[in-house]
Amino acid sequence: MISAKALGAMPQFVLEAAGERRLLRAFESADLPVHFLEERGGYISEHALATFVHEAARSAGQQNIGLLWSPYLTVADYGAWGSYVLSAPTLGAALKRASAVMPFHSSTDRAWLETSGNSARYCYRFGLRWHFAYPDIGFSAVGVFLSIFRAYLGNDWKPSAVLLDFPKVPGFVEAEDTYACPVIWNATRLGVEFDASTLRAEATPKKLSGGSTTVGDISRERLGGPPKHFEDKSKRWFGNNFIGRKCRLMPPRVRSILAFAHYNGS
Repeated sequence: MISAKALGAMPQFVLEAAGERRLLRAFESADLPVHFLEERGGYISEHALATFVHEAARSAGQQNIGLLWSPYLTVADYGAWGSYVLSAPTLGAALKRASAVMPFHSSTDRAWLETSGNSARYCYRFGLRWHFAYPDIGFSAVGVFLSIFRAYLGNDWKPSAVLLDFPKVPGFVEAEDTYACPVIWNATRLGVEFDASTLRAEATPKKLSGGSTTVGDISRERLGGPPKHFEDKSKRWFGNNFIGRKCRLMPPRVRSILAFAHYNGS
């Protein structure tokens, strides 16, 4: 499971690029309720997220859609989780915070920092690498954690290299155009490589003035973290009013399955 906030700007991008009808089709294909266009509470399956990305690309007629929206994805859209990360005093502290609170964001994804001399890497592992939308998921993930770097180093900063743990895709030259740096394909891990000295970059006083977000705030907003059991999933996904307004926005097939499971104690 992964936070619905991971959708970030993706639905809005599809709405503007392909229109409401195709956006709704992408939501339906991924078995996601349409209220996620405006509200991103609760958790969704990583399969649903990946399927939405795939259907969004197909609906918008966009090859490598993850590269198109990557520059617009940011942890600032991740609620208390993003606020906690971005209120760290230095870039290095922010990256360590992101790694530490990743379990509040996803039950399977992990992120970590590696350093070796003057070089450093920030790496990310998505829990569903086998999905056919994984390249676009990877492009999107790089965009999200690059937003942490740029919050401390400015929008003109570029990494030494972007590491992609999958083969070259059609139109692969677009990746270097998007990230404005060398791209290493079939890398051993997904991530970015950069000069270790940047880890000491400090937050601006203005940004630190809003740095009161705590891990407790994340826990309260994320209801303690991703659910572990189905009924727990239903309540955290749709709210306590299980067959309520939000659930009725789902496709009838999915609504019927969830209702049956709920009322039969599954």
